[in-house]
Amino acid sequence: MTPQQAHQVIADMVTALSDAPDERLSDDQFTLRRALADAAPLYTADQVTAALEEGAALVKRDDIGSSERDADLIGIVTAAQSAVLKQPEATLDDVLTDSFPSDVRTWWMNWS
Repeated sequence: MTPQQAHQVIADMVTALSDAPDERLSDDQFTLRRALADAAPLYTADQVTAALEEGAALVKRDDIGSSERDADLIGIVTAAQSAVLKQPEATLDDVLTDSFPSDVRTWWMNWS
């Protein structure tokens, strides 16, 4: 089972539990539904991506990543984290191809 399939199974179970009337749930299902309702909020992939991008911008603003090379590297790391969050089997080549112009891809491939 892939991570996406496992996530979908859990999401389907949560939906089924949240839609069912209390009297139709077993004690275990009712306890699980209560635990899910009381759990800390989860963040969407878009919210996590926005936080990653804001963190990268913060580093760039404070001159930690002031060179063009550093800024590009920070951008690549941020894009890679976001891509893996949405598609765990993404490769670095996928990230570079999908997220960056050819000059950044060329720079990365020649970087040592």
